[in-house]
Amino acid sequence: MGRIPLGRPYRAAACSHPYAWCHDWTHRFPSIAAAAGEIGGNAILDREAVVLDEVRRSDFRALQQALGGRGGKRSSGEAIFYAFDLLYFDGHDLRQMELSERR
Repeated sequence: MGRIPLGRPYRAAACSHPYAWCHDWTHRFPSIAAAAGEIGGNAILDREAVVLDEVRRSDFRALQQALGGRGGKRSSGEAIFYAFDLLYFDGHDLRQMELSERR
């Protein structure tokens, strides 16, 4: 999991704790980037990109394969976006609100 800032233009920054590195993977998830570009305002979401298996469960191996395996450079049009939490929206830090209110 990680945080993706959403807004215009859309940019997917894959950052995770405890590592201090970030990679811009926007080009690797074109369908997610296109859909996110339709969201009005600026938001930061706790999220995950997933590929679903035949019974619609998240399949990490399928995601890896869609991206070309370990170290792969392909993009995935089949990945979808699961948002778990809205942390920031249009200038408002929402982290102090109850989780049930942010969802």
